[in-house]
Amino acid sequence: MAAVSNTLVTISTVLGTISMVMILAAMVVPEWRVNSVVASEVNMNMVRAREGIWIRCISYSYTYWNCDMYDVALIGLPAYLNAFRALMIIGFIASLGGVVCSVLGMRCASVVDEESKTKRWIVIIGGICHLCAGLLTGVCVSWYAALVVWEYYSPYYQTQKLKYTLGACLYVGWVAMLFALVAGCLMTCCACCNKPADSSNTYAYKPAKAQKENLSYPPEPAIYRSDPIVEKSRYERKPDYHRTSSKSRRSNRRDDVSSGSSRSSS
Repeated sequence: MAAVSNTLVTISTVLGTISMVMILAAMVVPEWRVNSVVASEVNMNMVRAREGIWIRCISYSYTYWNCDMYDVALIGLPAYLNAFRALMIIGFIASLGGVVCSVLGMRCASVVDEESKTKRWIVIIGGICHLCAGLLTGVCVSWYAALVVWEYYSPYYQTQKLKYTLGACLYVGWVAMLFALVAGCLMTCCACCNKPADSSNTYAYKPAKAQKENLSYPPEPAIYRSDPIVEKSRYERKPDYHRTSSKSRRSNRRDDVSSGSSRSSS
């Protein structure tokens, strides 16, 4: 189970990194919408125009481009453009946080203990960050695409000389959204399924409890023997020299008494 979860975290890290790079590219490159040669007027066939959320460029030839940052201050921009910028910045920050958390959640990263709850929560937070990045990026590019399509078919813009269509950055944003959502789902699911072992089965050291038990039930003192223990079967009983000497003395006294009585009788 641990090997499967580590594999899922690794795949999520790769997908999240790719998604982060694609979100950054979609945010910076001015290819959110480009002019349509077919829908534009005939005298505008030589004009090439492309716009992003930060820069817009136009070229009247195939060599030189004139770019500007909408030539207005931040306050003078349309509300939807400021919203797109805010959503993409927040999405990129969330994707970056998800990549960092996914790297820390891998088994090869020894910063956090593998079996601890902290690493599990890091993986969950990384998955949530990837999900948020994918949702924010998807909302932003889908909203912008809806505006481009509405402007293309709206009768209020039929007299406009340049007609715009979807740019490459919108497709990059959709792919980045897909990768981010897959990475977030994999990280969140593997972290929720791979729960740590129950704390009731683990034996933790509790010094206060051990000290209390030692005070209430003192252990028996240990006996240390320096001499080797001799088995009873191999023990040779030595004679008691004190008893043998006393018996010999008694026998000698009896012999002396008997010899004295025999002398007196003679």
